[in-house]
Order: sequence, then C-alpha cells, then structure tokens
Amino acid sequence: MIGIRTSEVERRVPVPGTRYEMQTGDRIVVRVQMYDGRQVNFVSTRLADMTEIIGEVRRLGRDCQGLARMSVRNTSRGWRIERPIKLYPDRHARRGLGLNRDMPLDGEYAPRMLMPWETH
Repeated sequence: MIGIRTSEVERRVPVPGTRYEMQTGDRIVVRVQMYDGRQVNFVSTRLADMTEIIGEVRRLGRDCQGLARMSVRNTSRGWRIERPIKLYPDRHARRGLGLNRDMPLDGEYAPRMLMPWETH
C-alpha cells in the first residue's frame, strides 16, 4: 500500500513579542472592546497566527472605528495576551481595494487585507 503525503505540516508559530506559540487547531477566543462600549467577540480553531486573527477582527469589526483593546486567549495552550488595535470603517478598505461600495460583504466574501508594500 502506498502512503499519501500532503504539503500541510502542523507547525507552531511564535506569537510576536511573547514566548508563546500557536498552531492551527488551537482554540482561540478573541474579544475586542471598543472605547465606546461596542464589542467584537469570536472563537475559532482555524486560525494559525496573529496575522489571521487581526484579519478576522478587521472583517468582523468593519463598521467599528477607533482605538480598541484586543484580548487573545489560547485555551488549548493556556495563555492570554492583550494588545491595542486601531480599527477603520469598511468604506476605507473598499476604496483601497477598488471594490464597488454597494457590493455586499456577507460571510462568504471578505476583502483581502492590504499589506504595507501594496499601498504604494
């Protein structure tokens, strides 16, 4: 019998600025508290690193604007961190991506997050 190999390898990714690690499959609980009282909360086991967490926060909080406090807890590995985050309303992201402003953004479609080197 021939074994099948895939290119996906479970890897632990270091969390920047900490001694913690995370990997896909870890149970991640995220809470973003806006200073005006609004919250963005979600739980996921499909996020592999902090870049994906921030992308999901920006997608779910696309109507929020301003400074917020983001709490990320990895219940699988037993750690928790808090970081400040600045959110921008969705109209800026749509203009930056050249999308139609009337285009609906449902759960199946979310614009790709722009990287700093793509803005110039």
